[in-house]
Amino acid sequence: MKYTLLLIFLVLLSNCSSTSGKIHNQTDMFVDIETSKNNVFIECPLPIADAAPPIALLTFYLLHGDTTYEFLYRRFEPYDFCLKVQASYEKMLKNASKVRIVGVQPFQNKTSPIDEAPSKFKNSKNFQTWYFSRLHTETECKSHFTDDCKTENYWAGMAPKKE
Repeated sequence: MKYTLLLIFLVLLSNCSSTSGKIHNQTDMFVDIETSKNNVFIECPLPIADAAPPIALLTFYLLHGDTTYEFLYRRFEPYDFCLKVQASYEKMLKNASKVRIVGVQPFQNKTSPIDEAPSKFKNSKNFQTWYFSRLHTETECKSHFTDDCKTENYWAGMAPKKE
């Protein structure tokens, strides 16, 4: 009995610390991936100093297995605005346990994410960079484009709907 309880505890512990999640859909131009809240990081990296006013690119990181997925906003925003948008996404995550992020139009892979990301995101074997489309929690959805949270816009214009 003791060994059975120990085995169950070890299995539960390994699931809690895992960076696995679920890829709901992926094509060459689209990814819909889910993981625990602990495997998501959102940032407005330090602003570009030469810009007036200072600007930053809102970035989402999602860790899944040995891959860090980096999702970028589509354009640089004033740094203050970037921080406000970041705060609104972090508020969404506050009571969430799972997070889904959808991205489109992948970039060529690079060697590592932006320097300010925590080390667990930087130490991945693989990196994929996508344009951010939307973020879901169990109760909320927020998207870059207004209509991308609607069910009929699931593919964010990047893949045919399955019939």
